[in-house]
Amino acid sequence: MTTFAKVSLLTILSFTPLFANKQEVKIDGDHNIVTQIVNKGLSQKTVDKFIKPYKDRINSLERKLNRSVSIEEKYLISEQLNKVRKALDKKSREIKELNTFIENSNLKVVRIAARIYEEKGLTATLAYFKSTAFNAFKTNTDKNMKELAGGYRFEAKVLALDNKYDEAKKAYKKALNYDRNVETLFDYAYFLQTQNYFDEAIQTYNGSLLEQRALAKSNPKVYNANVAVTLNNLGLLYSDNNQMQKAEEAYVEALMIRRALAKSNPKVYNADVATTLNNLGLLYNTNNQMQKGEEAYVEALMLRRALAKSNPKVYNAYVAGTLNNLANLYQTNNEIQKGEEAYVEALTLRRALAKSNPKVYNADVAGTLNNLANLYKANNQMEKAEEAYREALTLYRALAKNNPKVYNDKVATTLNNLAILYKANNQMQKAEEAYSEALILYRALAKSNPKVYNAYVAGTLNNLANLYQAKNQMQKAEEAYGEALTLRRALAKSNPKVYNAYVAETLNNLANLYRANNQMQKAEEAYGEALTLRRALAKSNPKVYKDKVGITLNNLAVFYTANNQMQKAEEAYSEALTLRKALAKSNPKVYGIDLAHSLVMGVYLLNQPSENLDEAEKVLKGFRGIPKAEWLLGKIGELRQR
Repeated sequence: MTTFAKVSLLTILSFTPLFANKQEVKIDGDHNIVTQIVNKGLSQKTVDKFIKPYKDRINSLERKLNRSVSIEEKYLISEQLNKVRKALDKKSREIKELNTFIENSNLKVVRIAARIYEEKGLTATLAYFKSTAFNAFKTNTDKNMKELAGGYRFEAKVLALDNKYDEAKKAYKKALNYDRNVETLFDYAYFLQTQNYFDEAIQTYNGSLLEQRALAKSNPKVYNANVAVTLNNLGLLYSDNNQMQKAEEAYVEALMIRRALAKSNPKVYNADVATTLNNLGLLYNTNNQMQKGEEAYVEALMLRRALAKSNPKVYNAYVAGTLNNLANLYQTNNEIQKGEEAYVEALTLRRALAKSNPKVYNADVAGTLNNLANLYKANNQMEKAEEAYREALTLYRALAKNNPKVYNDKVATTLNNLAILYKANNQMQKAEEAYSEALILYRALAKSNPKVYNAYVAGTLNNLANLYQAKNQMQKAEEAYGEALTLRRALAKSNPKVYNAYVAETLNNLANLYRANNQMQKAEEAYGEALTLRRALAKSNPKVYKDKVGITLNNLAVFYTANNQMQKAEEAYSEALTLRKALAKSNPKVYGIDLAHSLVMGVYLLNQPSENLDEAEKVLKGFRGIPKAEWLLGKIGELRQR
């Protein structure tokens, strides 16, 4: 089953610019750029020239959205609205960065170019960079090299502001030709990062890092903070590119530096320490390193609680985010009580924040309600789960009225989770209705953005197929699995590292269907392909995918037993058991129940020694109250009587 289980709402540090002047330029909640012209920054008139068209377009689209009737029209307008809002956010950041650069620069070229830009605009500014006056700096002195580099950096920034990103990239390269200083390298790396040139960004950040390390040797008080910022950004890039070892190394070094800085100035740097710890926690959680993840989250939480005492308006949101992440980890670890306590506290904080600012925080409230409902469902507290899902759904539907492009996927996710609950409660009609509505929403989203939402269409089809199979509607189930598999194979062609896991999941489910339909050759082929994919995934990431190998091996053992191929059944079972014992040894909280399941299955299907029941019972005693554990304990009792 594909669950869209956790709406993480993670507090991950966004990519951070270096050498930022945080006091002289502000962006208010309505994207108004508030400037204080200290020396030579952009005037409000120049800022408004860039911002006003976006704001006017947003106001126009919002009026059209309120007047629109059909869902198709709402989607189209909402898509346009979100593009304009994102463009405004990006433009606001670019203005802020340009303003900071101008105000912090002591270069003659930048002062001249800024004045021309203010008085005459982009065309005249670009002409200046081709003029005799500018070219006069092209004499080989250190001072002139810095002037030229600064000039081309200015040119790059104003070109970016005018959406001429390819030309901006060329200007940055010119700047580096004249002076490969740390600021220019970082500036270019950050630009590449924001333009999604990830490989080039990593390479350039590493170049910047070498320069910063050299500077930090002679002046650690000034430059160590910048080294940490660069490492943090590299960690995020590595993590996004699935280079987990490199990401961990970057985060760990950033953390070490920030701890040292926080010793002498905790008021300034404890927030940065907490952010890096939170990022590390997310990384460890993704890699199934649960103990390390918990330790990182707990320390981040302690720091953020302390910060929130003196500034609750700013830091309570971060406390809630870390609590939410920690609760996700506890749920994965089957520590249900701890998970519930953390979710409830996060929910309390987010409800309080939403009272004063519902537009911003109602989405966070809904996300935590969704996660809490998942926990209640896992703990068989079905009534509480349904209540939480329904409240989350109400909030998301309200948000989707004004912004369907952003929030309809959240509506669909909550419907998907509700459907899983209804199926578990044997409310098959309600489950089918919820899945069907989720599928309609995802198909509509996938029309305009197939790269993102085809994955969700496939996941919902997979779940709907599971439901059809449970209802013995085998033809419908096979059709839904078939469409899900087609979509997932297409996604895996362009991104096998991410989507081969989902191809394997659907193959595994389809094989179960074929087995139930007595289509044994098809079943064996599907199991075999699923196993091949999962073995390959487990080679590169054993912590995440070894348990999936165990699931398919377990299914194959059942399949071979049904076909009376007992040697093959025992081989598959034995390998699955070995895997699960190793997993349970390293992480008993997560994999203990799976190990117990294999032990019980072996006695039931393959006449394994009855002592295995004693071992399983011993494991399950640590999971009393969890529905699957209680079910297995019941099976142990039945087998002993047999």
